[in-house]
Amino acid sequence: MLVGGAVSYVAGKQAVRTVYWRTANNGRLLKTAKTFMFQGPPKPAPSSTAASSGCPAQSHMDLIPKVH
Repeated sequence: MLVGGAVSYVAGKQAVRTVYWRTANNGRLLKTAKTFMFQGPPKPAPSSTAASSGCPAQSHMDLIPKVH
């Protein structure tokens, strides 16, 4: 079940970080974070029409211990 979440701009508005918390089956809270990096303004294409797909993203999960 989703407990909460937050979205923030980072790196001079060159990235968006999304964090949310949810409960796992064992009752612990899981924190999931994903950072989406924006590329700079588009550059004029060279004479070819090759396009690059590049929007690097990072994601990780941290276990938060259950508080008794």
